[in-house]
Amino acid sequence: MGAQGQGQGQQSRWLRGKKDKARLPLCGSRDSSDGICCTGQQQQPHTQSEWVEFGLIAFYYPDHEEACDTLCSSSFLGNFFPLVPDRLELPIPQKGNRSFSFQNAEAAFQSLKFWRQLDKFEQFELANGTRALKCQWRGQEDWSYAGYQGNWQAMLAVLRSKFTQIPRMEKALRQTLDAFLLEHNSRSGSDTVWSDNGDGKGWNWLGIQLMLVRDEINGCADAATSWTSWLRRQVDVEKGSCPTEEWQQLVSLAAKAIRGRIDSSQFGQHKLRPHMEPLKRQPQQQSQQQQQQQLKLRREEQQQPAQTWQLQTAKQAHQAPQVQKVQHLHKSMEAQRPQPPEAAQQRQPQRSQGPQKQDQPRCPTQQVFRSPVGPPPQHQAVWKPSLQRRSSAPLPPGLLDRKHFPDLAGNS
Repeated sequence: MGAQGQGQGQQSRWLRGKKDKARLPLCGSRDSSDGICCTGQQQQPHTQSEWVEFGLIAFYYPDHEEACDTLCSSSFLGNFFPLVPDRLELPIPQKGNRSFSFQNAEAAFQSLKFWRQLDKFEQFELANGTRALKCQWRGQEDWSYAGYQGNWQAMLAVLRSKFTQIPRMEKALRQTLDAFLLEHNSRSGSDTVWSDNGDGKGWNWLGIQLMLVRDEINGCADAATSWTSWLRRQVDVEKGSCPTEEWQQLVSLAAKAIRGRIDSSQFGQHKLRPHMEPLKRQPQQQSQQQQQQQLKLRREEQQQPAQTWQLQTAKQAHQAPQVQKVQHLHKSMEAQRPQPPEAAQQRQPQRSQGPQKQDQPRCPTQQVFRSPVGPPPQHQAVWKPSLQRRSSAPLPPGLLDRKHFPDLAGNS
């Protein structure tokens, strides 16, 4: 499953997180203090020109934003993302393809295991992602997922409904362009199927299905340079299967790239707290006279705030009744003053009857990582020159401005 191994063809590569991109040199000594060691097995050594640069968008969102969600503005890709006031309509094959509505994708997916129990099934229609995940009754699951024949097909149907029925979700998914989508778990060892397991050893099934749905929406699933064409050689896109070693290598490199990006940004830096600051050393020898003077000054400083506070409270207590009387007189005069009916209606606050507040998905931001595996490099056309570049001269063919992080959001 993993790309790590031992053998004669084992080579060492270093992943270095930079401000604008994460580069993966082939071999060589460690020349950076922020490098992360990555070992992998290769049958044939790759040259520098064979390494392809990919856009990367990582997400997770377990009912709150993780570091990767904030970094990539990608919370909407998570299954726990709330869709209110919209609803996800999902047909249930075992109920005659009758559609049921849910507030998030996780609740829709989990409900398919308990469609037989009507009282339990109804709990998912109003549950958030965390509540839906906790609603588990062992021994009563339907592992055919209400007629979808498996978890892979069931999740794919849920994602298709989410990103085709709700226009704002479809627009946000289109704005990811052709970036590699990675469900990056915040901790390792919790999910080796749907996410990258936090350490790059997971299968990233959710990322695969999101890229398949995106190609279907864009109408490029059969294109030779699409992610779908390349993924068909790595996994069974109809039923799901154990991915190939080439796919696992790509997931591992993407996981290391996003971890390096998070560690090098403000999300991975811990500020020094006051109690962690080093204590100042006091002089060892002091005369008794100096000690008495310091003690006297400390007592005076402690007494001064108490005296000023007592004076302020006394003034407030003396002035408070007068202020209350004045306010009471103003209110009584306004109440006695005759008012026309139109003015009285204008004075009453009107409650807005607008639509419910909805969580608008933000425009996603891509990161960059390099890999010797993946689809053909059609992704080079996605990159745009930075808006902060002062020179207006056109770039030479084949070169891209990487001095500043490029604007990868695309036109909305």
